[in-house]
Amino acid sequence: MKPHHFICIFLCCVSFYANATDVPITKGMLFLSARKALIKHGWKPYITNETELIGTEVLLKRRGIVEIERCTEGVKYCEFNYKRNNKCLVVSTTGEEIKDLVINNWGFKCPADGSQAVNDIRGPAGIAVDEPLVEARTKLVKQGWKPTRMHANGYEYSGTERELAARKFFEVDVCSFDSSRCILFYSKSGACLRVDTIGEQFNNMRVTRWANECPDAPPRPSRGGME
Repeated sequence: MKPHHFICIFLCCVSFYANATDVPITKGMLFLSARKALIKHGWKPYITNETELIGTEVLLKRRGIVEIERCTEGVKYCEFNYKRNNKCLVVSTTGEEIKDLVINNWGFKCPADGSQAVNDIRGPAGIAVDEPLVEARTKLVKQGWKPTRMHANGYEYSGTERELAARKFFEVDVCSFDSSRCILFYSKSGACLRVDTIGEQFNNMRVTRWANECPDAPPRPSRGGME
């Protein structure tokens, strides 16, 4: 039995026991529309895949769809993870192009990977999941974590990035257009820290995860640091 067939069968079994009213999606629905509906109903993209992405997985992440778990080759089948409170949701899709991906099935099961377990407790400087970004940043700075300026002067910010930059949060690397999920970087004594947030308005931005991760190619901060 091919791996993607096995996964499909597994998800069907899980979905049978799941309450369909918990998710605002239907089989055959365009994935991009379903994703917006899920986020609107409180299902947050849940990052579990920390390995090197390939093929369609790379294209999805570039679009800000960071919750991608895996995609199969040949018959294009992808899995995405979401979380609301302490409940997990895995969504499967089929389709060749991102714009043509459609919902195939879903189930309420948390990934076996424990890569996110550390985020269930307090992180550096005592930050926590669902904590307002402003409060988390204040804690980090007090503990010696310095915001890493990600873009040189003249960089054209857009959307939520522009709002963060206007408030001198120059450590913002990128924000997705559809879910307002942002990535910010900090450093301390040679160590790096990546903080992910979600929220459309600045005052509503909250921490979703963090990792000891450095930017791929951080530009040199302009003279004057984070002024």
